[in-house]
Amino acid sequence: MRFIIAPDSFKESLSASQAALAMAAGIERVFVDADIRLIPIADGGEGTCEVITQALGGEIHRVQVRGPLGMETTAAFGYAPDSGTAIIEVAEAIGIHLIPAASRDIWRACSFGVGQLLQTALDMGAQRIILGLGGSVTNDGGAGMLHALGVRVLDSAGSPLPATPRGLQQCTSVDWSAVDPRWQEVEIVIASDVTSPATGPEGATYVFGPQKGAQLEDLPALDTAIGRWVTALEEASGRAIGEHPGAGAAGALATGLLAFFDATITPGADLILDLVDFSGQCDEDCIVFTGEGKIDAQTAVGKGPARVAELARKRGARAFAFGGLVDEGAQKLLPELFDAVIPINRSVGDLAGALAGAQGNLREASAMVCHILAAHSRS
Repeated sequence: MRFIIAPDSFKESLSASQAALAMAAGIERVFVDADIRLIPIADGGEGTCEVITQALGGEIHRVQVRGPLGMETTAAFGYAPDSGTAIIEVAEAIGIHLIPAASRDIWRACSFGVGQLLQTALDMGAQRIILGLGGSVTNDGGAGMLHALGVRVLDSAGSPLPATPRGLQQCTSVDWSAVDPRWQEVEIVIASDVTSPATGPEGATYVFGPQKGAQLEDLPALDTAIGRWVTALEEASGRAIGEHPGAGAAGALATGLLAFFDATITPGADLILDLVDFSGQCDEDCIVFTGEGKIDAQTAVGKGPARVAELARKRGARAFAFGGLVDEGAQKLLPELFDAVIPINRSVGDLAGALAGAQGNLREASAMVCHILAAHSRS
């Protein structure tokens, strides 16, 4: 029997790779001679760097960069020299996990550290950079990132402004003459499942600002500041970027990349599944196991497990999803998307216990599904 194991991470408990290994252990309990292929996935957020770096045969590197509020932090990124590809998660430099909720300051937080990571990758010889945009705590339109790469934010008198949302309130133009010309030869692939525009009710500020520390009364002014920045970028680059789907990702960080670089936005899960040739490895004789921490109705909206299942269905394979939490909305995913959705927790307990026991619970749930498959094959 052939299995493809393609889970996303189970947040706060298992990486995608750890989840895949737990599923494999459960399968091997029942089907000792099973042909098992591990294809851990990510959607542009947590785990993207690890998964893609592993898929490309690269190595993880660590550097010191400036964090979202100016403190130094250690950021990891991947580099695969054979293909000249660097893999960066913005959360390594500007992640929401780096700033406690009580200390978040959306007016001061900036993406400078992401620019430092990009420059490091360029200096290593990267010809392609895959940038995962999940989990940021900034809302600066990528101004800090561009500042680290040589762009200046200017007011109406041509004087430089801080590359923060506070500074963007007075922004009227940008000067990008000092940007390294080598960037013209680098392809940037933005991995994100966010489709929001840069501004407006569905944009970066109103949708994601509150979780990053914005107060409700701040939202109009923050959105206006991003709007001024986008206008300045569009005038300097001659590109219409503000309404581009996904421009609002990571606090509208994507706008800065779309303005001046050879950048495209693609769903992170699709990118990874293409890299590993998922469709080429999957056929009607396969059984596909996928999953993530929570399975609900929103899983169908571009999430990694949904993309895995959609591709599996196209190839005639059966797809089973495992979740640490499976709510009643998951019923809407059956049978069009998944053949079954399986909650992994085996006893009543608290969240801490569920997170701590995720590996064993996922292993046992996978084995149980295999017992059912074995019984079905004998009938």
